[in-house]
Amino acid sequence: MIERRLVLAEIARYAPPEPTAEQITARRAAWSASLAPGTDVAQALRHAGLREPALAAWLRDDLRITAYLDQRFTAAAQPTRAQAQAYFRDHSSEFTSSDFTKVEADVRKKLAADRRAQRIREWIDQLVQRAEIRRLQ
Repeated sequence: MIERRLVLAEIARYAPPEPTAEQITARRAAWSASLAPGTDVAQALRHAGLREPALAAWLRDDLRITAYLDQRFTAAAQPTRAQAQAYFRDHSSEFTSSDFTKVEADVRKKLAADRRAQRIREWIDQLVQRAEIRRLQ
């Protein structure tokens, strides 16, 4: 929760575009589909202390976070061919072929995802370091 609040505060400084109603509806449907079959959504929300407007706000923020992270970290994480080849040499057991040319697209995708995740983690760590956080016990 602390990291989420820090990320949302940072995002507010740059004001990414608001998600559309359709995007929020789709995110709500994906969230509902992720619940165990037969889950009473209204009861689950009550149990969590949430109402529909709070859930909609949470999902809206999820979309805002995703858009911001995509905008800020995806392009910078794209590897060169040489970087992808080096990654493949070090992680060849993770791929379905020992021939780089056959799996290059998968290697680039995996390396880009790893680099993106690492950059996001470092960014969040910096947000935490800059913040004054009081943990209540």
